[in-house]
Amino acid sequence: MLSEPSTDPQAWKGGALRRSDWLIEIPPAGRLELVALAAQLAREPRPPTTLSPEMFPLAHLRALAATVRERLDGFPGFAVVDRLPVEPIAPAVSLYWLLSSLIGRPVAQAYEGTLLYDVHDTGKKIAPTVRGDLTNQELYWHTDYGFNRLPPERIGLLVLQIAPDGGVSQVISFHSVHDALLRRHPALLPRLYRPFHWNRQREHGPDEPLTYRHPIFTYDGTLRARFNRRLVQVGHEIAGEPLDEEARAALDALIGVLEEPELPVEFVLEPGQVQYINNRACCHRRTAFVDHEDPARRRHLVRMFLRDEAGPGYDG
Repeated sequence: MLSEPSTDPQAWKGGALRRSDWLIEIPPAGRLELVALAAQLAREPRPPTTLSPEMFPLAHLRALAATVRERLDGFPGFAVVDRLPVEPIAPAVSLYWLLSSLIGRPVAQAYEGTLLYDVHDTGKKIAPTVRGDLTNQELYWHTDYGFNRLPPERIGLLVLQIAPDGGVSQVISFHSVHDALLRRHPALLPRLYRPFHWNRQREHGPDEPLTYRHPIFTYDGTLRARFNRRLVQVGHEIAGEPLDEEARAALDALIGVLEEPELPVEFVLEPGQVQYINNRACCHRRTAFVDHEDPARRRHLVRMFLRDEAGPGYDG
């Protein structure tokens, strides 16, 4: 357990961040490279997942990927690339695939092996087997796929179209959250280092367990975290092990810190922008949104999971 305040540069507060700390603008030469590559991809269409960076001369894209990775692995732990050309959509997704492949190794996002995942409202509502990213409801503070043995290290999110109202993004530093818990709830913090049941959302083989047990925080010289309030609550219900008083109090303390207005940074993603997050150092949130009535104009994002550890499979 980390028992002292964090000295990591990722221990930031939203109000102290400058926009330039997390927004990465593509220089003119890099933009020209992207436009030329998009034109080539439009002339020679191929599924994005069949493309490899080694197939193209990508000097500027490689430099951009190195800058993104530096922000993810260091300060501030997330970045927004501004921006890729998104018309037409097919070459834009291929550009995104190539850029992300230079940042980390793409891995599966679903049991069936999905590598590129469309985030949009399907009209469903959040349920034990319905992912929140397929609804227009609020996505409360969470990390992605904390229920897996090895969650993705980095998350990418390409914005193709946005909703006319809502869908605001927020990011918070787990280092700052941990510092606040250490100051205010030192007796409860150790419980967050012990395992909780996590609902696996039926993303597993038929003979596998319905839940995994993982702590919220781990520390081996590096602080790492995973969190999803709903998946933990449902996980304990599925396991038939209700959260005891200490566990509830520890989770309530964590949620209370997450709700403090001075800790997160908030922004609205625009078409063409790509958000990347260190999925083990930062927690993120999305507000509810109201979408266009015209299906062709509805909010649409494309997600990628990047993980250099273990194999390329869904569960690590």
